[in-house]
Amino acid sequence: MMANNQLLRNFIERSGKSYTNIAKALGITYVAFNNKLKGKYAFTLDEALSLKKILDLTQSEWDAVFNEEG
Repeated sequence: MMANNQLLRNFIERSGKSYTNIAKALGITYVAFNNKLKGKYAFTLDEALSLKKILDLTQSEWDAVFNEEG
């Protein structure tokens, strides 16, 4: 799933969590997570759903980040 990367970065900043800790929680390396944030690779559905929990996103926030139409 491609993400609205700027919006995702905003939610990460709001959470106060580091990219390293989020990558670890997703079970991927920092480099892999960073590449996904840069749009080089898509997030898997499982990773996207995990990010919803990790970042405590509402359904509408998650939808805005992972809108498949956009």
